[in-house]
Amino acid sequence: MDMNDMVIISVDDHISEPPEMFDRHLSGEDLATAPKLRTNADGTLSERRFESQVPGVSPSAEAVAPALNKAANDVAKQVAEWVG
Repeated sequence: MDMNDMVIISVDDHISEPPEMFDRHLSGEDLATAPKLRTNADGTLSERRFESQVPGVSPSAEAVAPALNKAANDVAKQVAEWVG
């Protein structure tokens, strides 16, 4: 086989789904970790993933509840800053 006969096609280099696809079809944990897309003024799309980590949380309701609240507030702040 000649190297010039080989064709490589990458199908995973960019997102080509409509911007609202993830919001319409995912829920719960899947939606929380899905890429967030927005349409810019010039018609291009921007993607961002929002995450937060709270280290050192013991596996008890008393510790997890405030950690979840902090993580949710951190992500909400990131979203607000990104949206403008």
